[in-house]
Amino acid sequence: MQKLNLIVAVSALLLAGTAHAQADPRPALADRLVVLSANGMDKVLQRAIDQGFGGLDESLPEEQVLWLRRHTAPIIQTHMRPLMAATAAAYAELFTEAELTAMIAFYETPLGQNVARKQLEVSVEIEPAMQEFQESFMMEIMTKFCGQFDCEGEPAKATSAAKPNRH
Repeated sequence: MQKLNLIVAVSALLLAGTAHAQADPRPALADRLVVLSANGMDKVLQRAIDQGFGGLDESLPEEQVLWLRRHTAPIIQTHMRPLMAATAAAYAELFTEAELTAMIAFYETPLGQNVARKQLEVSVEIEPAMQEFQESFMMEIMTKFCGQFDCEGEPAKATSAAKPNRH
């Protein structure tokens, strides 16, 4: 009888957990929000690719440039799927149902679609600045860190003369 009670209790807990997970609409809402906010990504992405490969016309053979233009977007889209899934999971975790619903309502409007497209364009426009920021930040933090602590590699060698005595 105790085994039966244990089985019933465990089954009830499992069913309750499943019902709770199914009752939470946030993951589906977050998925919808990500799809809406990425609307027009293909066009923005293609423009970015065309602009980004503009200078390659002079440095690469035409066949290679054409290959890059043809294959870059599909490859990026393949890699975007896990990123979009992670974004949706973060939205589902951080936002309430009401917040997600409100954002979806906005992005479903013509104004919301314009904002979504422009947000994508801004992301593309600031990409070089973000890369420069990340590189310069990492170089400075690692140079200073290796100036304070023992590090292996170039930053430690470059800053070993400036390393303060910690004793």
